[in-house]
This record gives sequence, C-alpha cells and structure tokens, in this order.
Amino acid sequence: MKSPFRKHGFTLLEILIAVTIFSIIISVVYGSYYAALQSARRCQTKIAQSRQARSLLTRMARQIRCCYLPPTPKPAVTDEKTTATMPLPENSPLYFRGGTDHPEKIILYLTTTAAGFRDNDLPWGPFEVAYKYDALNQKLYYHQQKFIPIPKNPPHQWNWSPLAQNVSGIELTFFNENRWFTAWDFKDKKTLPQSVKISLYLSDADHEPAMFSTIAPIAAAPVGTILPADEK
Repeated sequence: MKSPFRKHGFTLLEILIAVTIFSIIISVVYGSYYAALQSARRCQTKIAQSRQARSLLTRMARQIRCCYLPPTPKPAVTDEKTTATMPLPENSPLYFRGGTDHPEKIILYLTTTAAGFRDNDLPWGPFEVAYKYDALNQKLYYHQQKFIPIPKNPPHQWNWSPLAQNVSGIELTFFNENRWFTAWDFKDKKTLPQSVKISLYLSDADHEPAMFSTIAPIAAAPVGTILPADEK
C-alpha cells in the first residue's frame, strides 16, 4: 500500500546538472569581472605613466627652450654695417652638453633661465641643470644650482635628487642645420643645437615600456649669428 504522503526531492542527476550550470554562470561572470578589472588596471597604469611623462617632458622642454648664453662681446666697430658677434673664448664655461657617453652617466647638462624646481635658497636664474640616468635601477636624477661661470665641484660631488623611477630608457637627439646628432658638446660645436628631441620610455612589471617624446626648440641665438642692425 502506497503512503498517502508523496516525498518530493532531487535526484543525483538533477543536482549534478544544477551544479554544472551554476559553475558555468559563475565562471562567465568572474571572467568578465576579471577582464574588466585588468583593463581598468592597465588604464590606470597608462594614465599614471602619461601624467609622469608629461610632467617630466614639459619641465625638460621648458629648460631646453630657455637655454642661457651670456651676451658675447662685439668687435671694434670700423663700419656702420658691422653686426657680427665675436665667438666665445676657448676657456668659456660649458653651457650645454648632451649624450649618453658621459662617465658620470649625465645625459644632459645645460645653463638655463628656467628652474625645474623653485628653491628659496636659490636666487633667480640663470641656473645650471643636469640630468643623470641610472639604467641599472631605472631611475632618473636631477641636479640644479645657481650658475656661476667659474670652476665648480665635479659631478660626483653634486647634490642629486631622484626625479623619476621605472624609466627603462631615455634618448636625446640634437638637431642642427638639417641633421640629427646623437651627442652635442658646446665646447666642440661652439654653439647650441637648434632643437632637442627627448624620447622617454616608462615601464611597469606587467607591461611593455611605453614611449613618450617631445621636441624642444632652443630660443637662444647661436653664437656668431649675424643679427639685423636694429637688434644689435
């Protein structure tokens, strides 16, 4: 005789099917959430890198644009049309040097009227500014002090401040007279380049380095430039 009360329940097969469907739904939802989370992290990394690169390149470009050269002496005027300036003496200060072959790892040295960091202990410019790149630790360092055209302490005695990290590479090229140069030394060239291109590579642990670049024209007139009579 059958019981008047029928027992209701799930068979083992039904439970297995339900668990399988639930697992599939959870996997799809979690996969979408994880992909969205990774995408958000990549975007945040790119935004942070872009902000860091923009700040650094803007500062360097401003200092390069404002490269400083002192007024050069003019020759004795024997003709009213004489407008040429005399070249700087052989023992003149360095004023500008760029490249990657410096023994102290200094990739850029220049005198400029634009300070990268305003320091209350330093009067207004001109300043001497230097950037040093440590490829092993992927760090960029910065030096700034008041420019004085006399012999100074060697670079290893300068006060270097950390400026940026995760810098996997930095390249400088120098443009002058329709040519690009990988290095520039004022003492050899006796003039400034017309512009400088800065290529900066920033990296993080999970992604390939991102490259940012800018070109900074130099406003200072090259040494020995022929100027119009009204600009003498």
